[in-house]
Amino acid sequence: MASGTDFLQFLMNPKKWWIPFTFIFVISLSGVILIGYETYNDAPPIPTFVNEDGVVLFTKEDILKGQSVFQRYALMDYGSMFGDGANRGPDFTAQALHQTFVFMKEYYKNQSINSELEHLGIEEKIKRELKENRYTKETNTVKVSETQVYAITRLHEYYRQFFLGTVASSFQPIGYFKSEEEINDLTTFFVWGAWVCSTQRPGETYSYTHNWPYDAHAGNTPEAPVIIWTIVGSFGLILGLGIVLFYHGRLDKLDDGTYLDNASPLMIKKGVDSFSPTASQRATFKYFYAAMLLFLVQVIAGVLTVHDFVGFTVFFGYDLRTLLPITVSRGWHVQLSLLWISACWIGASFFIVPLLSPNEPRNQTRFINIIFWIIIALVAGSVVGIYAGPMGIVENWYWLGNQGWEYLEPGKLWQSILFLVFVLWCIALYRALRPVISLRHPWALPNWLVYTTCSILLLLISGFIATPKTNFVIADFWRWCVIHMWAEA
Repeated sequence: MASGTDFLQFLMNPKKWWIPFTFIFVISLSGVILIGYETYNDAPPIPTFVNEDGVVLFTKEDILKGQSVFQRYALMDYGSMFGDGANRGPDFTAQALHQTFVFMKEYYKNQSINSELEHLGIEEKIKRELKENRYTKETNTVKVSETQVYAITRLHEYYRQFFLGTVASSFQPIGYFKSEEEINDLTTFFVWGAWVCSTQRPGETYSYTHNWPYDAHAGNTPEAPVIIWTIVGSFGLILGLGIVLFYHGRLDKLDDGTYLDNASPLMIKKGVDSFSPTASQRATFKYFYAAMLLFLVQVIAGVLTVHDFVGFTVFFGYDLRTLLPITVSRGWHVQLSLLWISACWIGASFFIVPLLSPNEPRNQTRFINIIFWIIIALVAGSVVGIYAGPMGIVENWYWLGNQGWEYLEPGKLWQSILFLVFVLWCIALYRALRPVISLRHPWALPNWLVYTTCSILLLLISGFIATPKTNFVIADFWRWCVIHMWAEA
C-alpha cells in the first residue's frame, strides 16, 4: 500500500491520538502566547496631548472616557476602530487620520503662500509632522505642532456635525448621542487612534500600526515587510489547503475497515427503528424549538440591518432607525446567532448522552430544565440590554446594557450568566458521562464532549479581562480570543 495511505491509517489509529494533539497544542499555544506578549509589549501608549507651550489639550483619562462613549453607544456595530468592527460606517481611525491631513492642509493654505514650490511642499511638510513621534515616556505626554492643534480643533467641529445630524452623511438617527460633551470625549479617542496610526513607532520607520490604514496623503504606505509577509502568508495558506485537500482525497481510497475497525457504531438501523427517547432526551426538545425562534428573530434583525445598509429605512413616513438604530439591530443579529447555535450545542449534547451512557444520573432531567430556563433569562436580558444600553435607558451600560464590543455585546452581567450556563453544562455532561469516560480511550466521543465543553469555558474567561479602561489594542486581543471560542471551540 502507498506510503500516503499508511500515513492516513497511522493518523486514524486512536492509540496515536497524542501525536497530532501535542503538535497542534504546542504550535497553537505558542502562537497565542507570542501574540499576547507582543500585544502587551508593543501596545501604543495612551498619552496626554500638549501643545508646543506644554499646555494640556486632553489627557489619558479624556481618551479613555471617549473609549467608554464609543463602547456605550455600540459604535463598533456601526463603524470600526483600527479596522475591527461592522464597517457599515467609517473606520474612525482612518477617517480621523485623513481629516487631520485635510485640516492641516487647510491651515497651511490659510497662510500666505508666495510660490508654487511652497504650495507643493505643504503635503510633504504635513507627512513629516504626522510621522514625527514627539512622545515622552517619562511624563507620558506627546507634544503636537500648532498645525495639529488646529486640526484637532477642526476635528471636534467635524464630529459634532457628524453625530448631531447637521450634514448629509451624519450618523442616524439624529439625537442618538445625549450631549456634546460625549462627542468631544469621543473625538479625543479618535484623535488618539489617528496618532497611533500615523506617528512612527520609536526606532522604526513605520507607525504603531505598521502604516495602516493606507493613506498616501498622510504618508501611510505599505513597507517591504508588509508586502513580503502578505505574499508569504498567502502562499502558506494555499500550501496548507493543498495538503489538506490532498489527504482528504486519499481518504476515499481507504477501505471500510480503516474506518470501522477503530470506531464504535452509535446506533444501527435496528436501533433507530425501535428508538424511543428518554425523559432527559424529551427535555432537550425545547432547546431546539427555542433555537428555531431565535433564528427567526435573528433573520428579522438581519433584514433591519440590511435595510440600514442600503438606506431604505422609511416605511409609511416613519424612519425605523429612530426606534431601532443599526447599533441595536446589528447587535441583536450577531448575538442571536451565537445564542441559537449555543442552544443547539447544548441540546444536542444532552440528547446524545443517553446513547453513550444509558445509566443516567439522578435529577438529570431537572438539571437540563434548569439550564434551559437560565438560558431563557440570559437571552431576555441580553436582548433588552443590547437595546437599553445605547438608547440610554440604563445608566450602568457596562453591566446591564451593551459592552460595546462586537461579538461581546451583552453587558457583563449577561456574560456572567452565560459563563454560569457553560459551567452547569460541563457539570451535567460530566455527571452523565463519567461511567463511560476512560483515560485508556482518550479519543472516544464521551471524553471529547467533556474536553471541548471545558475548553469553551477556558476561552470565555478571556472575555472578562478587558474593561472600558483597558488600552483598546490590548482589549481587542482578548476580544479576539472570545471570537475564536465561538468560531472554533
